[in-house]
Amino acid sequence: MGNLVTHRTSLALVAFLACIAPSGCNGTATPPPITIGHVGDKSRADKAGDQAELGIRLALSELNKDNALTEAFQGRAVQVRHTDTRGNLDAFASQAVRLDSVNRAVVLLGGSSAREVSALANVKTPIVAFHGSSTEGSNSHVLHLGIRPGAQGNALAMACIQISLSTRVFAIHDERIAESAIIGDAFASKMHASFKERKTKAELITTRFGDKAEWSRINQRLREHMPDLVFFAGEPSDFNLWHADIRSKKTDLSTIIFAASDGDEKRFDLGGAPTSQVFYATAFHAGAESEKVRTFTKSYADAYLETPTVHAALAYDGLRLTIEAMKRAAPLATPERIREELLKPAEIDSVTGPLFVEKSGQVARTIYVVKWHGKRLSLVHTESAKKAE
Repeated sequence: MGNLVTHRTSLALVAFLACIAPSGCNGTATPPPITIGHVGDKSRADKAGDQAELGIRLALSELNKDNALTEAFQGRAVQVRHTDTRGNLDAFASQAVRLDSVNRAVVLLGGSSAREVSALANVKTPIVAFHGSSTEGSNSHVLHLGIRPGAQGNALAMACIQISLSTRVFAIHDERIAESAIIGDAFASKMHASFKERKTKAELITTRFGDKAEWSRINQRLREHMPDLVFFAGEPSDFNLWHADIRSKKTDLSTIIFAASDGDEKRFDLGGAPTSQVFYATAFHAGAESEKVRTFTKSYADAYLETPTVHAALAYDGLRLTIEAMKRAAPLATPERIREELLKPAEIDSVTGPLFVEKSGQVARTIYVVKWHGKRLSLVHTESAKKAE
């Protein structure tokens, strides 16, 4: 008798477990969620990883109102797995592999520099990067949402021309970064064209640095020419070392153009220099006169009680573009089909207006040139998005 009771109890337990399992009592399986991966770096001073994560969460919340995404994907929920590289470049590659092979992510979001994107691109999962590519067709599975280097150089030059036509320009390029030369060449070309048009005699001096930058030697040459404007193309860490040497020699520089991967003013260390003003280009500015920008900024501020930066805006756009591509790829929303939809040349709506996706996987987008001076940020020039001819 005891054995019979035990057997009946076991059968009842099996029946109960079957009812609470994914298949349910009626035999209908609960489909697994669709996973999107996000690889970010939360160690940065500008909180790029944190802001990107919040931008993605806001977009997912808006898109999934009333379970709209679950209905759109035949009962499959959409989830985003966020990871943190903690400042380790190699972790971009390892996190990408894990999200691809373990979590079966259909798309990866992330990468704010060429090196970060390159590390992510070791897997074949489609990638929506927050950086503008410097090489056309370098990765056939990457959509670059950031500013193209050539477009950045043009926008920075246009801002200089509109504000004041400087006739003595001293350019400093990091020769280790491919974008530096592209941005610098575009900037110089636009400035030369303006000089020629206005029949102005001008001087453009270029110097480069690498792993062992001799800032004292570079700045000695700079002081010999005493330029109206300094153009610096490189990483923020090198910019800060260069500017520290400038301050130590009490060299007065009023106008500096900074060209590099997109970010915000928290990257700059001007050491309290009262006269220095830094101009840089960005894909998003919260103070722009745009209804779309105002709407996004308010939604973000209402949700998180802070002002969004470019990292939040690009990540917000990145998730929305990914979801739209997934919908177009349905019902077979495989990584391969999603990649095809992401990289189709098209005009796409974004936080800052239209984006024009090109065959190369790059986008033409609105660019804002802003000025950082006296701990205050102001917009000085807007370059509207233009579709490539």
